[in-house]
Amino acid sequence: MIFKKSILKLKTIWKKNLLSKVFIILNILTGSFFLFSMMLKLLSLRSWVSFNIEILGSNLGYINAFLILLIESFIAISFIRVSSYKSLYLLALLFVSILTIIVISFKSLFQSCMCFGTFIQIKPDITFLIKNIVILIDIVCIYLINFKLNKKSYYEKHEN
Repeated sequence: MIFKKSILKLKTIWKKNLLSKVFIILNILTGSFFLFSMMLKLLSLRSWVSFNIEILGSNLGYINAFLILLIESFIAISFIRVSSYKSLYLLALLFVSILTIIVISFKSLFQSCMCFGTFIQIKPDITFLIKNIVILIDIVCIYLINFKLNKKSYYEKHEN
């Protein structure tokens, strides 16, 4: 039922204009990126959890490892479903920003950011920074497009 509603919502948005199509495509790509990241961490779960325990220096690493996976899965599903909630964009921006700041601030502790588990090794250097800046810009663009689409539909509804 939820899946059917999501498909109908996407069809309605898709038919509007080019900006709507860009909005849907960016949402799905962004959600897929977070889903891909989460899945690769799950495939190397033992290493992912050990990495978090080592970084935090305590068993709080277990909580941190699973909290990050939970947040990534929520963000992934929300973007793929093309949810247009301001709180989603804020959560995604905060999540990526906080992780970026932590990794860059303590880069001497990291051999790899473990963004993609053990499958794709990214050192906490300029590559990591560029990847995260692109993600942040993408999320801001989605937010701005959503704002513009909602503003346009508001005026269309209230024109009489």
